[in-house]
Amino acid sequence: MKLEDSASGPVVFIFGAGAAAGYTSTKKTYYKAPLVRELFDRGNNTVSQILARGQHATIARRLDYLNDRVQRVFRGDLEAYLSDLYENNRDSDTTFADVLAYLEDIFFLASHDISFDNNHYVSLFDHMSEIRRGRTFAYVTFNYDTILEKSYRFADRDPVRRATGFLTMANYYDVQPVILKMHGSINYRYVVDKRQDQSDHRNPHLSYSGIFNLMMGNTPSENVGVTREVCIGLDDAKPPFEEKGVRPNPKYPGTNATEPFSVFNIPLMLIPVHEKISPENNFFLSMLDRARKEIEAARVIVAIGYNFADQAFVNSLADLNFSDKSIVLVTSHSLVPTEMEAHPAWKNIITSWKDASVEFFEGSGFGEFVDALIT
Repeated sequence: MKLEDSASGPVVFIFGAGAAAGYTSTKKTYYKAPLVRELFDRGNNTVSQILARGQHATIARRLDYLNDRVQRVFRGDLEAYLSDLYENNRDSDTTFADVLAYLEDIFFLASHDISFDNNHYVSLFDHMSEIRRGRTFAYVTFNYDTILEKSYRFADRDPVRRATGFLTMANYYDVQPVILKMHGSINYRYVVDKRQDQSDHRNPHLSYSGIFNLMMGNTPSENVGVTREVCIGLDDAKPPFEEKGVRPNPKYPGTNATEPFSVFNIPLMLIPVHEKISPENNFFLSMLDRARKEIEAARVIVAIGYNFADQAFVNSLADLNFSDKSIVLVTSHSLVPTEMEAHPAWKNIITSWKDASVEFFEGSGFGEFVDALIT
């Protein structure tokens, strides 16, 4: 496959969970980013490591029950189970909040000490920087981990990000090539700072799931403090959920009287819960708008390990003309014709964009695709 021809126009790469799970062919041990279906699977070394931590004992204890419930009640659809958890979340049950904290730790660990040995992201970034000088291309990812960013920094072909790194969200989407994190990231944080909240006595504490609801726009924002969205760079240190401090007590101005306050901090992540979440948060809406603009201009779209199952994303592209675009699907293994027609990505694309030109890469996985691209 050749993408250096200027006639091909702008190119957009879309990365799904399959890209993060298969980003390297190294023989060395590394913590593998799990696919959705592997999030409760001890066979994934990252999952196994996180379940061994004391703070996730509740999940570890209930793992067999959770997996059995996913299989029996939700027919193996983990996203359907997470959707049910979210829809029926109650303050009297901590399961949803436990799962949120568990997912955060999963992807922090998968992003820690990543492998640069036979790293397919690095090879792709190197090659695209070489052949597309002065021409537009973009990277769109649905993954929460920071494997892509660390690989991009390692490739070191970008003078702007060499100097600034990924210290702000603008470092992602205001610099070429554009990098869009559609579902957020472990290093994008939603912060609720209650030091300015004059009604602290009415709502002294917020739960993890309560802040998640607030972040998604499902609860009123009055009287909860000052909210903000920040990027913490690529440091592997996870911020604490709650930091406590003291502030002047507004009841006694001009004195040394103080009262406690808290700053709450969770990852800005749109977890996989089907259509149960309405992404009213402006960040997620802006990602949809930015991705639409990149894809509308694109002539070639390469989807690596991504099935086009995100309805909000697909719906945002519904009225675009795909007749002038070529979509290349890179899957984990080479497919025979009968497998192609049954593949979720194929079905989702054909259902949504009947005029799209779709082809499967004939090789197997991220690594073989990059090798074919370069040679």
